[in-house]
Amino acid sequence: MMMKPVIGILLALIAQSIFALGVFAPSDRALPLLPLTECHTVVRIEDNHAVTKMTHTFENEHRQSLAGEFLFAFPAGVEVDRCYAYLGSKPYAGEILGSEAAVKKWRAAGHPAWWGELTGSLLVVSLPEVPAEGLTLELTYEHALGSAGSFATYRCPLAGGVRERRLVQSFSFEASVRTTEPLKSVMSPSHSIDLLRRTNHEAAWSLGHTDQDLILYVSSANGEIGVDLLCHRTDSEQPGYFQLSVVPQLRTPSDRLVPQDIIFLLDTSGSMKGARFQEAQQAICACINLLRPDDRFNVMRIGVEVEMLAEDLVGMDRKRDALEFIGQAVPRCGTAMSEALFPALMMRTAASRPFSVLWVTDGRPTVGKTFVRLFESEVRAHQFPGPPSRIYTCALGADVPARLFDKLAAMSGGTTKFYADGEDASAAIAANFATRARPVLTDVQLVSRHATLSGLYPAQIPDLTDGQQLIITGRYEGSGRVPIRLQGMVNAQPREWVYMLELADSATTAHVPHLWAARRIGALMSQLRLDGDSRELREELAGLSDAHEIRTPYSSYLVMADPDDRMDRNSANPRGYWTRPARALAAVRGRSAESAVGIAHAEMPLQLAKDPHAYEVARPQVHVSALALNSGRESVKMSQFIAELRQREVVRP
Repeated sequence: MMMKPVIGILLALIAQSIFALGVFAPSDRALPLLPLTECHTVVRIEDNHAVTKMTHTFENEHRQSLAGEFLFAFPAGVEVDRCYAYLGSKPYAGEILGSEAAVKKWRAAGHPAWWGELTGSLLVVSLPEVPAEGLTLELTYEHALGSAGSFATYRCPLAGGVRERRLVQSFSFEASVRTTEPLKSVMSPSHSIDLLRRTNHEAAWSLGHTDQDLILYVSSANGEIGVDLLCHRTDSEQPGYFQLSVVPQLRTPSDRLVPQDIIFLLDTSGSMKGARFQEAQQAICACINLLRPDDRFNVMRIGVEVEMLAEDLVGMDRKRDALEFIGQAVPRCGTAMSEALFPALMMRTAASRPFSVLWVTDGRPTVGKTFVRLFESEVRAHQFPGPPSRIYTCALGADVPARLFDKLAAMSGGTTKFYADGEDASAAIAANFATRARPVLTDVQLVSRHATLSGLYPAQIPDLTDGQQLIITGRYEGSGRVPIRLQGMVNAQPREWVYMLELADSATTAHVPHLWAARRIGALMSQLRLDGDSRELREELAGLSDAHEIRTPYSSYLVMADPDDRMDRNSANPRGYWTRPARALAAVRGRSAESAVGIAHAEMPLQLAKDPHAYEVARPQVHVSALALNSGRESVKMSQFIAELRQREVVRP
């Protein structure tokens, strides 16, 4: 079946890899479920048809032959066309039970506390004899994709969530999608996926161990800029949430791309000696090799003094000289960052050519201007009129002025990447450079005159390369079919695309408000970090953290023992602790951790409140004090934490 151009595929691949997927229940109910030791899944989707193959391996701990049933829950709404179950080469017929009969069978299969709600049908395969060494059962089922609005849907079990607390020793998950029309966007609100686009019509990805459902959205369409919209709104009187996917497919010939100018800054201070310096040299050399014939560049070595390859930007005919200039560098003495950065910014000569500075360093400025505020004022003073000069900082190690680098990135529209010692920094830096080195769409703006769009994240939309996907989240007021304008520069020429999109008056896409809240929290924390403390910002941050259950330095979390959710008694943690936010108890509101526990304790059920060991407060992921730190390991962690929130496309538990 051919997929229509603007119709997408919503793939809700629910791969509960750490917990059991299918289960094997012995006929003797006095015996526990057999533990799942291996699970391997392969999903193949072609247009509106899906084939799912899952291989389960169970260990027979009883070391005796026994009979039982293999149980497998299908997601709600899935109507299976064909289903096969094989034990070795022998096929077994299975019975698919409807929802009511399935629930009875499901709950009777094992300890009730292990099971979630079963909302779909249930496959039951009776096996008269299971070998003493265990069994490997292969399940394959096919079905047409369902629908949700303009999306087709695919779900891979288990939506109900089997809760057996045993780690699957060997797990793999591979999936691919192929569409008749060109693929437009592929995104996951639940996992960071490393997508491999094999062709314009096919993509593949894989997962390692995971403890949460995988949700994937895929769409296909024709057009220069692919756009997909998801909305969430439960109260028509309140602003809704939206998620917009934007993917340029301009297919601009390489000889028509606007050439770029770039300055490479190499830190040659004494602290760079050894592996760090070699990584930095290799990274900059790799980036230079990625430049095109019409690009211009320069290289500056930053020590106590600044040494330049040339006084001005040079062409690619100087590439060999540049590589030798980098190879001859010797790390020694201090770092005159200001004496290099400001002259580098002044080398820009044309607003029509993208201009950027790539800076590879492992420390803070020690020569010349060394204070953050002086850096800020100088960078502003040296910005060329027109599009900003981007500053990209590659920070090696933990002893770096992370707060300064974050400020420079925020001011210039660049980024800061941190690389730990021992990491293959040179390859990572080159890969990031290759991704952003040739943008086809710059100075991007989202405009609507018929609806109010607010709280857009990212607030400053980055430049996009061909095929690069951007997820924009925000709030909206108004409803109905309205024109949304996407504006930007293509080859230094202004362009505009108009899309008629439906802003829903009522819609449920649960992950969308969570993603928006995570990005909003990241923006608030970044503002607190760079501009100083603010009670209003802290209170808003705490409220969002509490409402959306996103842990931040301002969150109080309560750890309780749930009597209905205990681990195996032989477990190292027999109480089965679980966490939830202590609502409205953030320390930012003037309460200490002890006070938060006391109030939360009062809210707990009486039987838990009487248990003196039933609760404790979990430490936040990072400390509030790290927000104000300029350098050091904690400062780097804070920068990475904020960046992850601001760029989040994943719903985390």
